[in-house]
Amino acid sequence: MVSLEVLGTPPVEISRLQLLADSICHNEDPCNRYSICIKLVESDEMQEYNRQYRGCNKATDILSFITCEMPSGKDSHYQHERFCDIIIDTNQLALQKGNRIYSEEFLIVLTHGLLHLVGYDHIRRNEANKMETKENYYQELIKVKE
Repeated sequence: MVSLEVLGTPPVEISRLQLLADSICHNEDPCNRYSICIKLVESDEMQEYNRQYRGCNKATDILSFITCEMPSGKDSHYQHERFCDIIIDTNQLALQKGNRIYSEEFLIVLTHGLLHLVGYDHIRRNEANKMETKENYYQELIKVKE
């Protein structure tokens, strides 16, 4: 089970966020344990984080980082404990949601950020295709388990 902390008020129940995080981390990276803090911010704060960590002086919808990784103890069946941060710009989500409701956009973006934490990326086309397939899979999974 993923240890999950949320700073701010998400548009969906914490139990759904927990289910999504548990599903992705357990299925995609079962050898590591995750402690994840999700922080909801507005665009000015996100712009500062994006500038500080990525050198981009603009807001973005989500940033996700493994901030610390430590070996697990001898008695653990996990290799490492990964401490992670996910930052979500609530204003950006509202701007980009299109025809979706805000809570759907939130889950889509969170899925994307969680997949980054477990090693997916979208720099190369073939990597982007794999990541998109996983995003679609987990979006369907979370809808089924609503």
